[in-house]
Amino acid sequence: MKKTILIAMIAILSATIGQTFAQQGTGQGMHANGINNEHKCMIPGITDDQQKKIDALKITHQKQMLDIRNQILEKEARFMTITTGDKINKDEALKIIDEISTLKTVREKAKLEHRLAIRSLLNDEQKLWFDMRQQGKEMKHGGKGGHGGMGHGNGQGQGQGYGRGNGQGNCQGYGNR
Repeated sequence: MKKTILIAMIAILSATIGQTFAQQGTGQGMHANGINNEHKCMIPGITDDQQKKIDALKITHQKQMLDIRNQILEKEARFMTITTGDKINKDEALKIIDEISTLKTVREKAKLEHRLAIRSLLNDEQKLWFDMRQQGKEMKHGGKGGHGGMGHGNGQGQGQGYGRGNGQGNCQGYGNR
């Protein structure tokens, strides 16, 4: 029975991941292979030096977010396995809930640290633009929390996935992600 449930969970997880990649699309400013051809973010007056530092922060942050996201997905799959079937292990389930909560807290703190690190590279005008853009994201997604993870479906472009939007620039992955 547990083996059947585990196989079903793996199939569902695989289908979900496949659907996520299928929805990414090629959005404005992206090649079909997903490589960004629009290098600069649309922060007003950004210098090449600022952009290089932001790009370095972005890559590190995205790797960290991917690692945390994968850990959460693994724990959620384990939680599903131990909370379904004939023998439910309540103690282990409660432990996994705590572990998932801890990972989500780590993720939110890392998002804040990333946002503050980018903000520290900006001048006053750029900070104002950056802060207003972040505030708009939070309002659009019903306050803090919204869409977590890597920001899937967070663009204002046409369709779903990593839409860049018309005239929105290429600031995906910067700030609150």
